[in-house]
Amino acid sequence: MTKKPATLPKSSARAAATAKKSARTFSPLGSAVVAEKLREVPEAVYARLNQAAAPLTAYDLIDSVQKKLNRRLHPPTIYRALSQLVERGLIHRLESGSSYIACASPGEPHHSILFLCNQCGSADEAVDNRVHALLQEDAKRRGFAAESEVIEVRGRCAKCRKTN
Repeated sequence: MTKKPATLPKSSARAAATAKKSARTFSPLGSAVVAEKLREVPEAVYARLNQAAAPLTAYDLIDSVQKKLNRRLHPPTIYRALSQLVERGLIHRLESGSSYIACASPGEPHHSILFLCNQCGSADEAVDNRVHALLQEDAKRRGFAAESEVIEVRGRCAKCRKTN
């Protein structure tokens, strides 16, 4: 008894042909270009936040980053870049204004207090692990498992107080 050669169903055969074609057209150069484009947006966002005197929103960033990269970007692209930068500890998200600032101590584990000026909009970061320890101690006493903390202090900076 002769066995019939196994054949793929038509849909599977099409998928296999597409996969084979994709494998042939794969270009390491193409993937490097894509990878570079994926890196350039977070780098441009980070550079812009480092230059900023005050916190910036995603929409504040989109125009300047588009100009720098000379291409159109959509808000989700900027939000993904911001999310990556927050995860890496390079920037901070201000909860009160949905804006972002560059971290004063990037790459170092720390707990920040953000001083935000109501008049000029500037932000200053102070690294203070003592406040974090007090908060953790108080949470523990209450049986609360603190997962994150954002401390924002609003008022007027020294420069604004001096001019008024």
